[in-house]
Amino acid sequence: MDTGQKIYKHKIYIPTTIETIESNIRNIAKNLDNEIDQLQKHESNFLINFLVNNYNKLIQKKFFDNIRDDFYLELNSLGLAVKSLIDDIYRYTIYSSSEKAEDVKYGAYLIKWISRIKPIQIKHTTTNITKHHLAINSYFAIFTGIAIIKLNNSENENLKKILPELRYATIYRDINPKDLTLLLRTLKNQDKQKTNK
Repeated sequence: MDTGQKIYKHKIYIPTTIETIESNIRNIAKNLDNEIDQLQKHESNFLINFLVNNYNKLIQKKFFDNIRDDFYLELNSLGLAVKSLIDDIYRYTIYSSSEKAEDVKYGAYLIKWISRIKPIQIKHTTTNITKHHLAINSYFAIFTGIAIIKLNNSENENLKKILPELRYATIYRDINPKDLTLLLRTLKNQDKQKTNK
């Protein structure tokens, strides 16, 4: 007859309070991990759809008229960029004891991971590769970073001033998301001030 209790050398083993608490903590942690996984899947789906839509918007811009067909969005790389972004945001929220990261954090980490992983690829049939081909992921990173914070980039003079340096940094440097967060927050606040006038 199994009573659910462990028997050691003919003695009945009764779990101690500490073991019961440890067991409960493990169960709570497992349930929390499952909830986090579900939230991250939902967030991941949202971000992938957001990025695919913004890729389609970017590639339709007049700037890409002659080279539009030279690119494709590699979805496995895009998924890796999104996963890396979500992991960083999750770590940030744990570290800062925040329930949710603000949009400028998402923008900064989007720029970081898109520029690092480079999900837009040049088709192997492309023969005339220009500097615009090589900078496509930089354009995409900045475009999506600005789009997620809903910055009115057509009227933001400061953004126009720093765009060449930001583009250079996304191509040739390892971007610091803390610095990008500060930059995006400043641009967003200036944008709000202009809108309120």
